Amino acid sequence: MGEVTFSALASEPTRTSLYGDPTTPIPHTYLGRLADLIVVAPATAHLIARYAIGLADDLLTATLLATDAPVLRARRCTPRCGNSRRSKKILRCFAAVVSRARTRVRTPRGRRRRRRRMAEPAAIFELVQRILRGYRGPLSGRRVLISAGGTREAIDPVRVIANRSSGRQGYALAEVARRLGADVTLVTTLERPLALDVASSIEVLRVESAQQLHDTMIDRASDSDCIIMAAAVTDFTVEPSSVKLKKDAGVRRCTSS
Repeated sequence: MGEVTFSALASEPTRTSLYGDPTTPIPHTYLGRLADLIVVAPATAHLIARYAIGLADDLLTATLLATDAPVLRARRCTPRCGNSRRSKKILRCFAAVVSRARTRVRTPRGRRRRRRRMAEPAAIFELVQRILRGYRGPLSGRRVLISAGGTREAIDPVRVIANRSSGRQGYALAEVARRLGADVTLVTTLERPLALDVASSIEVLRVESAQQLHDTMIDRASDSDCIIMAAAVTDFTVEPSSVKLKKDAGVRRCTSS
């Protein structure tokens, strides 16, 4: 298929060159600003590596670097190449920015392995619709309130009482609830990325202390159909000092949260 065919099917001119387009002198910035979503299909291991390290020597990679829009990549490479240690390291460089369209296939013995070819166009299109339009499911019209992460109780401007909660459970619950159609409010103490297909449609409220978490949950509870409390609340709190405490100041009195 040539440029004329693609232009006719898309009703838009096909662009292949980084420079030299008389209608758009700097096409990569124009395309980057115009896009609501960029789909890279297929996304080869070579392209992913170039994107991850910031190369911009052609129109595609330059556009990817110039856009603020989410990027959906439909990976195409052999399992050995895609699952190699170096490939996984590259993918981690921009895992929070790029979503993936992946498929699996069952072997005759029933085991599952990744396909070497790209995800089916219908699967990619379905994911594009979810990202741009949202998804209506069995929880449509319901409001779900979820808390996540571990609270932090200030001792002074430097020190806190905290715990090691990762917040993964609360974030996973929020993502699933949104995919089922619910209007989700996530009250969290963490800065974690949400899945690309639901990130823009989940309301995220940031808190830090147990008291802030309590007040926010109480404030939103009356408007919610379901409340899931997945946050890890610290067991103790102290009256915080406005200045950094000296080492010889002693241990401040703790009270239950």
